[in-house]
Formats: sequence, structure tokens, C-alpha cells
Amino acid sequence: TPQGWAFRGRANLLNVSRYDLVILHDFPGAILTPEIEAGLEGAVRAGASLLVVGGQEALMPGWAGSRMRALLPARADKPYVAGITMPRIPKGGPLHPVLRIADDIVSVREAWESLPPFVGRNRIRLKGSGARLLLESGEGEPLATLRNLGRGKVAVVAARGHARQALMMWGI
Repeated sequence: TPQGWAFRGRANLLNVSRYDLVILHDFPGAILTPEIEAGLEGAVRAGASLLVVGGQEALMPGWAGSRMRALLPARADKPYVAGITMPRIPKGGPLHPVLRIADDIVSVREAWESLPPFVGRNRIRLKGSGARLLLESGEGEPLATLRNLGRGKVAVVAARGHARQALMMWGI
């Protein structure tokens, strides 16, 4: 099944404390048991980082359990939307270091504008204290957000990358 990889990955998530970074890429919420969610929360609070990348399986309304949703700096209220979305750096405020792919702010913005577009996105909104907007869509909706939690960080990228990315997930 398409989600077979996620079920096989469940075993790795049962002991996440050994990882510094956990990436859940378009990960079905049904895989995230209360035990896994508790482990993820504990690992992040102890200093690990968690990156949740959206898609057709992740970040949907009702995705994962309440503990997992409480960790995230964003909330998904609407279904996934297929279609081209160009990310942009929000105007105003300081530029987060994770976005610095060039030496100066003008070059950073130009570099981001030259990247391939996302091929779909999850409709999210920021939630909770400390949630920081990193990227937004052309319509001004959040695409990437980050927040500190304990000694760790939790980030959400609510979009699918280029079309080849889906093939790469299958090793093609």
C-alpha cells in the first residue's frame, strides 16, 4: 500500500530519543499512536528537533492525536490543496537563519523567488505562543512556521515540494 513505508517506519518512532532530528514527511496521522506522540514530545522537550512536512496524508483537519497537534506551531483547519504555490518570505521582521540561502537580504529574497514552486499545500494557521512565521503563500497564508518547545524546536512546512519529490519517496 502507499502508506506501507509509514507502517514500517513506526518501529523507528518508538525510540525517538536516540535522534537529534525527526522528520515526518507527509506522514499519515493514523501511524502516530499515543505512545509515539509522547516519545516525540519528550524528545523535543529534551532538545531534539521535529520537522513535519505536509502533503496529502499529513496536516489534515484531525491529523494525529491531540498531543501531537498540541506540539505543532500551526493548526490545519482545511483540506490539502493541489496546485502551484510560490513561497515568499513575509515582509517585516527579522529573517530567520534557516531561510538565509544567500549573503544579504536582497539576494535571499531573489534566491527564494528562483526556487521551484510547491505543487500543493496544506491550509494552516499559526497557533500558540511563540509560533513564528517563516514562509507564506502569495495569498499570505502560512507555509512554514517554527517554535521552540522546551530545549528543542518544532517546525511545520505545510507544502509539497516539486513533482519529483513524490517519486523520490518511492526510490524512483
